[in-house]
Amino acid sequence: MNKVCIFDLDGTLIDSLKDLATAGNYLMEQLGYPTHPIDAYKLFVGSGIKNLILRAVPERSLDEAQLNKAMELYMTYYSQHCSVFTTIYPHIIEVLDELKIMGYQLAVVTNKPDVIAKKIVEDLFGDRFAFVFGQVEHIPVKPDPTLVERVLKKTGALKENAYYIGDSDVDIFTAKNAGIASIGCLWGNRTKAELKQAGAKFLAKDTKEIMDIIRGEENDRSESMSVRG
Repeated sequence: MNKVCIFDLDGTLIDSLKDLATAGNYLMEQLGYPTHPIDAYKLFVGSGIKNLILRAVPERSLDEAQLNKAMELYMTYYSQHCSVFTTIYPHIIEVLDELKIMGYQLAVVTNKPDVIAKKIVEDLFGDRFAFVFGQVEHIPVKPDPTLVERVLKKTGALKENAYYIGDSDVDIFTAKNAGIASIGCLWGNRTKAELKQAGAKFLAKDTKEIMDIIRGEENDRSESMSVRG
């Protein structure tokens, strides 16, 4: 039986906020706008680089040409500084390795640009993830389910054997749109209230609780099958 756990990246597997904020504030300086405290970027991230920039600059201050130039500036800087301060959250490696032992294939679906996402995942996690899909042209960003559905197709996993794990309402909506269970992460960039309001099926207070949730679900399925049998 094919099973898969699909992870968001920023705020879920890695604490990358300082690198994202540093790149954002570099861009603000280049554009002549005020910079922001690092924590402010918790509300800017999660929906792709374009939306991060639109949230960071003063309202309606960029036309399309200026926005495209701003994205180019941001990407140039961030691609060269994407791992300066970024770290893996505690016990994530243990959780990933245990999931693989349990027979789960692992994937990342993120709104981070695809090239950068693949580089960071390979550098920090080696070959643990079978698939890494980031933002590319002509495919809408999350919460559109296109890339999650691509993972399901490539792994052959049924929706009832799949989880999407992330730290924002965008991630919960992505799981809903794909028709799979969601696990909201309380150690990331957003709040418990946001995840609950978005409709997260499960909430994990720390990284190890991901395993408790999934083991509990598997035990419930086994008991249900035993009763029916």
